[in-house]
Amino acid sequence: MLPNKIIKNNRKYTRKGGMHYSSKDYSNPFFVKKKKFNFNFIKFNFSFRFKVVAVLIFIIIMSLLWFLFYSQFFVIKNFEIEGTGKIDAETIKKITERQTNNKLWLMFPQRNIFFFNKKKLRQNLESGYSFEVLKIIKNFPSTIKIEYQEKKYAIIWMENEQYFYADREGFIITETNPLEITEKNYPLIYNLTTNKIANNQISVDPKYIQDAIYLFDLFKEGDMITEKLIIDQEVDTIKVKILEAGEIYFNTNESLEKQYEKLLILKSERLKEDFNKKTYIDLRIGDSIYYR
Repeated sequence: MLPNKIIKNNRKYTRKGGMHYSSKDYSNPFFVKKKKFNFNFIKFNFSFRFKVVAVLIFIIIMSLLWFLFYSQFFVIKNFEIEGTGKIDAETIKKITERQTNNKLWLMFPQRNIFFFNKKKLRQNLESGYSFEVLKIIKNFPSTIKIEYQEKKYAIIWMENEQYFYADREGFIITETNPLEITEKNYPLIYNLTTNKIANNQISVDPKYIQDAIYLFDLFKEGDMITEKLIIDQEVDTIKVKILEAGEIYFNTNESLEKQYEKLLILKSERLKEDFNKKTYIDLRIGDSIYYR
């Protein structure tokens, strides 16, 4: 080996004068070569027996789904409607049948009992009628049963030339044709105010409804037939139109019974035969009575 060459750590140094040189390699850290990865995918080798079992399970699951959701076995065929009130059971049945022609989430036919939407049917029924009780039951495999009890009628409410049966709280039960109203058991109340029905409920203060019912019963006990009761823009006032007579004005902030007693005294002691000839009788101001 020549004296001017030294091998150290496998590197070669050359000595020239007092300087040492080496052939060391340098690399730029910003240009690192990317490592190559070899992806070896896992290969599954299933036996023929396993494949047959998997196919059979798939067929069974699909057959079961078809049987549950699309076979005729679970198609709704029967409707059992039981209820009380003036709502015709046939009407309830038609509304229910109509819904079976629709689809749930635009995909699943509601004629299948699994997909029949009870909540939607309840909304449809309650939008047109008022119920004390409403039960919707799915009787598998193919029957829808509905049990209902309609709210009790308390008044007939006239508004904008439309007539409605309503309960004591002012909830509308159903609309009716005035030509079909033959019963005189309910007070006929005319709403001439600007407060109109909203959300299936009368917007007039319920106190007026309670007072109108009370007056109707008073006149009925006294053998005077009320043709209608009127609620208009006059504050704290109900007007009672008597059949073949005029209107009687009552103050709802005073005792209705005392005002009615004043009317009876006026009729029996002063007006007598002229009672039915009066256009109106105003009982609203204290002990005074005004009439014409």
